[in-house]
Amino acid sequence: MTPYRTAPATETQSECSRRDRQRNRIEELASLQRGWFDGGGLPIYPSALAWAREWVEQEDEDELARMHLYPLEDGRLRVERFDESRNDSLVIGPDTMEFHIQARRAGAHGSSSIAGLDTR
Repeated sequence: MTPYRTAPATETQSECSRRDRQRNRIEELASLQRGWFDGGGLPIYPSALAWAREWVEQEDEDELARMHLYPLEDGRLRVERFDESRNDSLVIGPDTMEFHIQARRAGAHGSSSIAGLDTR
């Protein structure tokens, strides 16, 4: 496991807490064993976890507060972002990413899939 960088001295305690909460969530997801979902459920793909670890270190503090991580039964990782205007989700697998956007006005919805993307 890669050690995390120490937060810069300019970050406030609440900002550190956002980053730490995301780090803790990633480690919680990394600990899921086969069968975690009512006897089914695969461990989260290492490449998806590596992407999430890199993301949490690079993402803006305000964005970290809007992002939520969820495991999927098939070993993929779902990253969801909520704000007042739209909901976005990114599903990360071993070699693909799927991105979905849903606007909150007039039921607008769009999605796309990027196959063959190197998530390692």
